[in-house]
Amino acid sequence: FLGSGLAVTGLLQFFLYPDLRNLMYVGWDPHYYRVFSTLFDPNFAGILFVLTLIVGATFLQQKREIGVIGGMGVSLTALLLTYSRSSYLAFLAAIVMWIILHKKWKIGLVGLLLFLVAIVYLPRPGREALSLDRFDSTVSRLNNWSESVQRIAQKPILGYGFNALPFLQVDSSLPSKAGAGIDNSFLFVGVTTGFVGLIAYGWLLWSMMRMGKHWLILASLVAVIVHSLFVNSLFYPWVVLWLWILLASVDT
Repeated sequence: FLGSGLAVTGLLQFFLYPDLRNLMYVGWDPHYYRVFSTLFDPNFAGILFVLTLIVGATFLQQKREIGVIGGMGVSLTALLLTYSRSSYLAFLAAIVMWIILHKKWKIGLVGLLLFLVAIVYLPRPGREALSLDRFDSTVSRLNNWSESVQRIAQKPILGYGFNALPFLQVDSSLPSKAGAGIDNSFLFVGVTTGFVGLIAYGWLLWSMMRMGKHWLILASLVAVIVHSLFVNSLFYPWVVLWLWILLASVDT
């Protein structure tokens, strides 16, 4: 219900308030004709739509209710209109997990193909800013990864400390909502806590995967992990809350 509500809010925002460029002066990214909902970020909104679709698919396996189908339709539409490549990849990873665990290759592959076709033929009112091969954001992310790896090399054992990253950033004339500003959750762990933290966090994720006897848990974790390679979503509060609530519901 909450995920579908976020999607409905996002679709309203897409038609009524599609341009975030007027808030660049307070640090928000200039998203134009993208669903960013109340989170003001299409990437984080996108992964929550993916998690909503995974929960909806689980409900559909138990009982096909019109409300669940409608919620999934709204969430899928909102996901497509985020134009978030990381969220698209996360959803594709979830579909692959569904195919592997349920062994329904034909249905899964048809769904995979339809989603890819929908991505290719989406309308792009924002033109180059919504292109899947947009170059500027790709170069920016690669530079961000490179700088993060260099920082890990400088303090590889224990890192800089969890709350130290904002003090390492280069001063800018414009404010930013990026906080630590590392576009990869694993690089974020490496920079802040070094290899010691990476090993501990890797063990935590592996333990979470082992708890996931149900495809809902496994698909959600895999989707977020794939997404976190491009956005620091493993430490985004709403994603963290979602995952831990799911894990708390596991019948051990």
